[in-house]
Amino acid sequence: MNAAPMLMMPLRTTAPCMRWLMLGILGLLVLGAAAFEVFSHQSDASLVAAVITGYGEFFVGMLLLAPFVLLAIDARQLRLPTIQRSIVFGLILYGALLVVVPSAILGAIGGNTAAIVAILALGLTIGLAIGLLPRYFSVALGMSPILFSLLKHRLSLPHPGLLVLWTVIALLGVICAWCWWRQMRVADPYRQGFGKPMVLQVRHANRIGWNDWNIWSGPFDSTRQIRSQPQWLQATADLHDTGPNYPQRSIRVVLGGWLMPRTWPSMLRRWAIALITLVMFAILLELTRGLPSLAILADIARSLTFGVWVWCGEYGAIGLSLVVVLIVQQRWRRANAELPLLALLPGLGRGATLIKHLMTATLRRLFCIQFLVLVSLLVIGLVKHVDGLSLGILLLGQLTATALALTFALANFGGRPLPMWSLVLMAGICFTLIGMDNVCLPFFSNSPVVGTLPRVLLIAGWLVLLLALVWLSRRGWRGLQRRPHPFLPC
Repeated sequence: MNAAPMLMMPLRTTAPCMRWLMLGILGLLVLGAAAFEVFSHQSDASLVAAVITGYGEFFVGMLLLAPFVLLAIDARQLRLPTIQRSIVFGLILYGALLVVVPSAILGAIGGNTAAIVAILALGLTIGLAIGLLPRYFSVALGMSPILFSLLKHRLSLPHPGLLVLWTVIALLGVICAWCWWRQMRVADPYRQGFGKPMVLQVRHANRIGWNDWNIWSGPFDSTRQIRSQPQWLQATADLHDTGPNYPQRSIRVVLGGWLMPRTWPSMLRRWAIALITLVMFAILLELTRGLPSLAILADIARSLTFGVWVWCGEYGAIGLSLVVVLIVQQRWRRANAELPLLALLPGLGRGATLIKHLMTATLRRLFCIQFLVLVSLLVIGLVKHVDGLSLGILLLGQLTATALALTFALANFGGRPLPMWSLVLMAGICFTLIGMDNVCLPFFSNSPVVGTLPRVLLIAGWLVLLLALVWLSRRGWRGLQRRPHPFLPC
């Protein structure tokens, strides 16, 4: 078999910007892990360094290797079996390189090479599985750390040695192979939906080359989001208390998406999956310990460590901010859709009144949720006697998530939109810092496993990002003050 097609696979399955972004993040994490391994005097420094690098391998597997299946689908539809084999062998080749090279770097410093290889391979296969599994399975797999934290005190789980790690890796490999085979043979492999692989969401981006980052906020994206949902999950707008006397609620209806007020049946349908998941957790806890039904929720709250709460709170805050940012991006970059309707709404007022209505309709719900999450996490931290540095990390993470939404909203309202790559870069930095938070605030104990210096450096990283967002917010606010009307396309 010719080696050139295998080596060219990443060039044909992902955009240059995504390749360089993923490899850059992985390279920075490898350098940071190597520095931690060199300067740390802890006995488990090499394992912590491997976990840091495995976090990067997770994103590489999900965003760099999983899109190989998109080219494989095209090759099968065109009846090109030779290209199919090149794609599979290319996936194996690059997967091995992405594990072996960082493992060799960390192992040369003095770490346990066998354990490092297993941890990095596990991170890569988890990312690949999330990209290839149907979206509802991907959500369940993403919640596995919380499930493991809930069950570790109730079940006699084996110590995660090399045999256990490689068994999990092999199982995930079989699952990925089955998902690949299944997607090749479905009647319509291009159809999107909640039961389809997550990687299909980037097919449109790959088709137009990803050279324009604005595809994420283009007209196709909002339509694709609606069509990818099943009919019973389609949102129904609540039109009560709308009109000239209720400008803020009217703006929310026009903006749509997560900001749109929904009817009670629509909200209950939206929360159905979460409620079913909670019921399954409760049943599982009941079966594993035999607790009285009224004590299940209290037992869950006691079992969750501070690291788990931080993991949920920070990822949830960043996720909600990104949802709001993408809605604003989509609306303000389409001059022929919602913006003319927003400009024609009666009762909006002028000047400061108009800006107040717009900012409140866009950000108030997000800020209220994040404030409640922040207060809850601070209370949990105080109850669990968490130290001040850990609380500072938590506070900065939540403030940064809030500043992210505010910054990009003001940039679009003020006619000075930030390029889409900046949003991807800042989101990547936030997720990386959250991953580092979980090293400093682990899932499985209430005391940090690293010393004071790494947490101080982590606080410095959050502060630098927060100051950059504050400066960009000030820039957008000035543009909004000078603009004659906020409902103008960017």
